[in-house]
Amino acid sequence: MKGITQDNTWSASTRPNREKDVETKTCPSCSEDVPTAAARCKHCFHDFSAAPPKRPNPLLPLLLLIAACGIVGGGVYWWVSERATECKVDVDGEREAITWVCVYKNGPRADRVLPFSDIGKVSYAAGGQGEDTFIVSVCEKSGDCHVVENSRKPLDGTAARIARLVGVEVDKKQAETGGLGKGMLTQ
Repeated sequence: MKGITQDNTWSASTRPNREKDVETKTCPSCSEDVPTAAARCKHCFHDFSAAPPKRPNPLLPLLLLIAACGIVGGGVYWWVSERATECKVDVDGEREAITWVCVYKNGPRADRVLPFSDIGKVSYAAGGQGEDTFIVSVCEKSGDCHVVENSRKPLDGTAARIARLVGVEVDKKQAETGGLGKGMLTQ
């Protein structure tokens, strides 16, 4: 029997001669074999004459991304290392000054020194619903105020002690119900 057999295979006498077949190439789009001379794939119509799209070098964007991450990471590290980890206030009656000392990565540093002679009043704020419901602050004669201590416990004694050392009266204030954020104190 010549041609295709019942099991859909070529019989030996009718098998095509592969040596006379045309040279083929593989289509990059559908992976089918097409004649080398073809301008388009007969299966998916891929155009072999079109220049392949030029792909940008993937290393350049990757290097730019790594450089940007390094710059941002260095900036964050610098910012974190320059922040104070702990601050304490020293009210010194012998030196007659209040000193704010903060501990940084490189060691402690006095951030502010306020002589008693520059202090106009000691302010004590009580009440409010914020986390720090009691605040003792000193106000310079120029009007600038600086927090000395804040707590959830009453600080009447602390305010009186500082006022006695400085030689001024305690100005008691009642905080508004919105908490003791900046500018929330009432006179």
